[in-house]
Amino acid sequence: MELAVDEINAAGGIKSMGGAKLEIVWGDSQGKPDTGISEVERLTQQEKVVAIIGAYQSGVTTPATQAAERLKTPFVVAMAVSDAITERGFKYTFRVCPKASWYAKDQVTFLKDLKDLAGLTIKKVALLHEDTDFGESTAAGEKKYLAEAGMEVVIEVKYPASAADLTTEVSKVKAANPDAVLTVTYLNDAILIAQAREALKMSNIPFVDAAGGTVDPRVHQAAGTDC
Repeated sequence: MELAVDEINAAGGIKSMGGAKLEIVWGDSQGKPDTGISEVERLTQQEKVVAIIGAYQSGVTTPATQAAERLKTPFVVAMAVSDAITERGFKYTFRVCPKASWYAKDQVTFLKDLKDLAGLTIKKVALLHEDTDFGESTAAGEKKYLAEAGMEVVIEVKYPASAADLTTEVSKVKAANPDAVLTVTYLNDAILIAQAREALKMSNIPFVDAAGGTVDPRVHQAAGTDC
């Protein structure tokens, strides 16, 4: 975002407004829904911003966009994926990132492609995900597309993303004997799942994440190469 602002300002600013320069005003939700709401109110009422871009967590963005709608302030959703955020008929909420159901569809498509890619036929699938709007909305999409693909959900395990250990949860998944596991993670839980997968010797089972915590290289650094 800062790069885009610098480019626009360097090119003469907003030409339709006589070259007005863009200015970024920061707010921090701290990952808390209530703080997200108060930051939207502060930015709009005190800082007089004309639009808001954010936020990371769906659980924060959902109520934050409600506050922006009430204040008639455009809110551009840049990261949060929950489908419901932009499906409530709001006039001031816009999305530039994928929806949770799109990630879920791609996960299931990848499972189907594993037959050609690796000679694996996936029939039984386990769902393992964090329990906020992010995980729940993506899991809903996974169930829909798995059913359409004729794949069975053998177990669904939910957990708080702030968990200190996920060995028990991954053990439950292993006991269900799935052909593959679909995960929805943030960074900390992605690391814990990767570590538990390695400790439980599940390297023969594909774990496919919904572009969550596993996009961070620290997951692979913490879990080793078998991830």
